[in-house]
Formats: sequence, C-alpha cells, structure tokens
Amino acid sequence: MKKEKIRTIMAYLIPALVLLFFLAIMLSPLLFKGNKVTQQIELLSTDLDQENWSAAAKNHAVLEDEWRKTIKRIQFGENRDDINELSRNIIRLKGLIKVKDQASAISELIEADFRWQTLGV
Repeated sequence: MKKEKIRTIMAYLIPALVLLFFLAIMLSPLLFKGNKVTQQIELLSTDLDQENWSAAAKNHAVLEDEWRKTIKRIQFGENRDDINELSRNIIRLKGLIKVKDQASAISELIEADFRWQTLGV
C-alpha cells in the first residue's frame, strides 16, 4: 500500500518537475537578462551624444563582453535570429565608433537598445 502511494506521488511529481524545468528554460531571457547591458547602452548613448570617442570605444568593449556573457544565459529560451541581430548591431556599432560617425552610431545604438528591450518579451 505504501509503495503504491509513493509510486503515485512520483508519477505526478516527476512530470511536474520536468515541466517546471522547461518553463524556466523558456523564460530564461526574462529571468537572466540582467541589467549590465542596459547600463552600457546608456553609457554609450551619453558618450556618443558628447562625441567622446575614446570613452565610447571603452564602453563598447565592455558592452561586447557583457553581451557575450548574456548570450550564454539566454540562448536556449530566445530566438536565435533575435540574438544574431543584436550581435550584428553591436558589431556595426564598433565600426561606426571607429570611424567617428555620430549619427549612424546613435541610430545603430537605438536599434540595439530596442532589440535588447524586446528580447524575451
């Protein structure tokens, strides 16, 4: 009698735990996005507005590092195309900072910020 009760409990518990595990993976972009990328985008925005190209280059390097860390946390729950598009925005931004093209860099940064804000939604 006792073994049957334990077996019944396990029959319900194991599928429920598996579903919770997959739910956590699918919600990982919302749960594990963090805010360091947002902070770096804001710092870069300030640098670009002031045309402080050396600070913008440094903050862009930090943004790239934070983005690489974030990809590892959200890659299973987010659409790969969205991740690739944001990566392209960040890479293009590096070139625009290098050539000191303020208007295009700001445009690219705004697009990257939009993609970041909609990631996981």
